[in-house]
Amino acid sequence: MKVLKFHGEKDEDYLRLTFKGVFDPRAARETELEPFFHALEAHADGWMPDAAEGKRRRKYARAALWKALEEGRDGSHTSLGLYRTQWPALDMTLWL
Repeated sequence: MKVLKFHGEKDEDYLRLTFKGVFDPRAARETELEPFFHALEAHADGWMPDAAEGKRRRKYARAALWKALEEGRDGSHTSLGLYRTQWPALDMTLWL
């Protein structure tokens, strides 16, 4: 699955949003992240990611998110990449 690349474009073509929230690392990730993914899926409209990436890239689905989060674990941090394969391009990273 090939995602769109747009790095190197003009700076005015970028938008960076930072969301800070509370996360209980002892709780199940599915429970803690459900509100975030629900909001993303309900409101992303044409910007909805269609690929999720941990160590490998998969088609966006909840099961793929949990697998990618498992793969993205590195010590005390976890990361997840969310991308689009069609225009508009999207490159999101979720860091926990």
